[in-house]
Amino acid sequence: MYIYFSNIYTQLLMKRLYTLVFAVIVCFTANAVWLENYPVDVTQPDGTVLHLFATGDEYHHRIHDAAGYTLVRHPQTGWVMYAELQNDSLVASNIRYGQALPRSIVLTPNLDVSKQKRIEAYNRWWQNARTDDSESETPARQRAPGQQAAPAPTVLRQGLLNNIVIYIKFQGEAGFTKNQSYFDNIYNNTTTGASLASYYRDISSNRFNISSTFYPKITSGTTILYYTDQYPRGYYQPYNATTNPNGYGEGRTPSESEREQTMVMNASTYVQAQVEAAF
Repeated sequence: MYIYFSNIYTQLLMKRLYTLVFAVIVCFTANAVWLENYPVDVTQPDGTVLHLFATGDEYHHRIHDAAGYTLVRHPQTGWVMYAELQNDSLVASNIRYGQALPRSIVLTPNLDVSKQKRIEAYNRWWQNARTDDSESETPARQRAPGQQAAPAPTVLRQGLLNNIVIYIKFQGEAGFTKNQSYFDNIYNNTTTGASLASYYRDISSNRFNISSTFYPKITSGTTILYYTDQYPRGYYQPYNATTNPNGYGEGRTPSESEREQTMVMNASTYVQAQVEAAF
């Protein structure tokens, strides 16, 4: 339904050494922070827009309605359906979302995979995370996403980190409707609510501080500027013959990770001069 990235790097940036958390906002933002009931819009094959919610983090998340009923897109028809569990996986049932339910059908709200399956997703994410620092690949991992946070990686337990955020807009979509203060609050707020800064502060017992700066830089006002990707959103979503023939999937090239990495590299190049000037 949406994509997002959050990868930790320790690298040379523009020939100068900085420790960075590289984060890319693509409409849904979650950086090692568990978010609940985050609004997302999903389109049915007939053009109907569903106003739904996402709950989870970058390791595991699910789409659901206001009542908590989990939803998935049917892999053949492309319609959003109520989910059911099969072999500890969320799959599409034969009941389309929005249809009147037969009296014999009793749905289970907040349906999700097992805790063990979520832990596996968490470990798999870290195994695939692109990093140049071996220590940052091996934090304590055994926790269920959405529960108590794992300890910070060794290299991130104390000190100061500069976080670079790049705004990306998909081809053919409108620009961001929220202004800069909204995302400042998500990343840098240390007084109220959950944010990237407060998350790392809490798990490090106030020994680690992270400050986020946003690119492309806003020259005046608060309207967000962005890098426009060459592909539409569907290019970064799973393949569906009916609703998303341009998506990624088994046997289709480029792969999911190759598409994402190319987008990140293109966006990085787009703001490179601004980042270099800032440092």
